[in-house]
Amino acid sequence: MIQFSILIPSKPKPAGSLGKHGNITMNKNGYIPWKRILARHIEIQAKEQKLVLPVVPYGIVIHHRVVDFKCGDLLNINGAVIDAIKLAGVIKDDSPCNLNRFTGSMTRSPYNEITIVICDNYVEYQKAQDLISD
Repeated sequence: MIQFSILIPSKPKPAGSLGKHGNITMNKNGYIPWKRILARHIEIQAKEQKLVLPVVPYGIVIHHRVVDFKCGDLLNINGAVIDAIKLAGVIKDDSPCNLNRFTGSMTRSPYNEITIVICDNYVEYQKAQDLISD
């Protein structure tokens, strides 16, 4: 089990959303810098843990602690986190055939923090889900 816990200076930025004509719109002003900052924190923690990268996860659990719930929908925000994990080189591929177990959650907190748990097997995945539900 690999775990990253990252205090972030700003609320999560969603990756994008479905436009009124069915197109995907990107929140480039906030999303790209936020994703790069998050990816850099993940890279630093991965080096500190001396991880051999990339890993092929059984599942990923992401929990957001946020000051403000007005930060976009959870699906798009978690998409941004998974993009940052990929940008950091922790996972090589985030397609459904390689990443088919995912849990994301969010709670109110006096600070902005993201906990990411990358699991190797079913037992770890269940433990990670229990960990973030406490």
